[in-house]
Amino acid sequence: MKFILICGGVISGVGKGVVASSLGRILKEGGLGVTIIKIDPYLNFDAGTLGPRDHGEVFVLDDGTETDLDLGNYERFLGVNLTKLNSITSGRMYQEVIARERRGEYLGKTVQVVPHVTEHIKASIREAASAPIDGSTTPPDVCIIELGGIVGDIESTTFIEALRQLMQEVKRARCLTIAVDYAIELNGEHKTKPIQVSSKRAREQGIGYDVVICRSVSKIQEEALGKVALFTGAEKIVELPDCNVLNVPNRLREEGMLEYLVERLSLTIGERKEGYFNHLIAPKQRACSIAIVGKYSNHEDAYLSIKESLKFAGATDKMSIEAKTTYFDTSLFSDSANLAKLQDFDGIIIPGGFGRRGVEEMIKVAEYARKNQVPLMGICLGLQVMVIEYARNVLGLAKATSEELVKKEDIHAIIDDKINHENAPEESGEDFFIIAKHSNTIRIGGQATYTLPGTQLARIYGVPEGAQISERFRHRYGVIESVAYDLEAAGFKVGIQDGKYIDGMELASHPFYIGVQFHPEFMSKPSEPRPIFTAFLQACTAGSKPKTH
Repeated sequence: MKFILICGGVISGVGKGVVASSLGRILKEGGLGVTIIKIDPYLNFDAGTLGPRDHGEVFVLDDGTETDLDLGNYERFLGVNLTKLNSITSGRMYQEVIARERRGEYLGKTVQVVPHVTEHIKASIREAASAPIDGSTTPPDVCIIELGGIVGDIESTTFIEALRQLMQEVKRARCLTIAVDYAIELNGEHKTKPIQVSSKRAREQGIGYDVVICRSVSKIQEEALGKVALFTGAEKIVELPDCNVLNVPNRLREEGMLEYLVERLSLTIGERKEGYFNHLIAPKQRACSIAIVGKYSNHEDAYLSIKESLKFAGATDKMSIEAKTTYFDTSLFSDSANLAKLQDFDGIIIPGGFGRRGVEEMIKVAEYARKNQVPLMGICLGLQVMVIEYARNVLGLAKATSEELVKKEDIHAIIDDKINHENAPEESGEDFFIIAKHSNTIRIGGQATYTLPGTQLARIYGVPEGAQISERFRHRYGVIESVAYDLEAAGFKVGIQDGKYIDGMELASHPFYIGVQFHPEFMSKPSEPRPIFTAFLQACTAGSKPKTH
């Protein structure tokens, strides 16, 4: 097993995750088995409770682990499914150490950060590094470790010490450290002092940089790169100005990173299979504009997987569509006059989210799309919004809403806490539905569900007769089954159901008015776009003409 540590010491958010994913990509194209670990030094157990408005998307793995969005990049770049082993946080490490102490496993010893926490971190890294990936029966050849934050953060100190020990144990020939740091540009000149200080700080903690990847807005002067080489002592300096993230593997390949890694770590590669992203980078014949109306639209990365899924769906030879996304915060549509801003878009997506804020505005958007025949895809909360809108404006249930959105004494709800209550009885009265008691449980991760014969969704998934499909979920509330029957009678049909959960609904009289309870974006990959995104783009571009170049 060979280890590659990727860290940084100037600023966070500089692209360490993209670099880690890209290095994994070029190594995999050389025939090597690659796994990636993300270390997040925060004290949260996982990313599940982190706010997307501040931290970006919470990505859900197949095993139900809620992770940082970098895990999504890893899966997409490598074309694999990762597990909870690939996500390490301070919160999880400390909780597991304390649990072992409570069980008496330390035999009365004083439990300390060193050696007990650091040993547990090393053991967790080794376990993840040796675990076969995505159906393979053999351990990977290379483990890439991305350390979140920056070297010097108080939160990172324990991990730095654990990584120092790990590298000492595996010996230099089997590990290396890559720093991804930012070269600040002032008055047309790149300043390298922060990178120099970063390197010095890392050495003080026992980590020396073997490679420095210099991020920047523009091309860096040779003199500046020479300073980085001199003061960091790194064997290789790589320049990486801003570019399309899908071009990063090519840029690193052009900089000779594959050859360097092969020689430095004594790797054996086979015939190269390059071009994984070529179809994504190639010019497209058509374009369409998609509005994403969400609760967390102030943070562009809050819906990163949706944006990437649209890109993958449009990049196939059959489609050749460039999907241009624009984010709208739900608050904009508190004034209904602003719905006119959606006229310029070929399609709309209402993504997932939690809580009451913005839902009434989403309902307005769903009504606009339904009445104006604009293709609309609802994801998770988006499906529930579409159901509420249809119940209110077509079935005439003016007080229809969700348990999540109302006070406990108000019971006019059609979205039920489905996870613990399979059968919610109706209360007598025209538009009143009894809702179940709120629960803290959640339906999460990859799970089976079923397309129903003869439905649009069955055709979209290529199984017109109906069949089992697998998707990833992250929700607590679900549509009450009895309400779904009323909606069906009014034309809004159930297209996906697993027996107790309503997982997809569709409106046949509309070009594309489909909501799903799951998150198809979490399973989309460059070589395997999820079919619902492909169908959505087809509806958005129906009748469109090729772009003029």
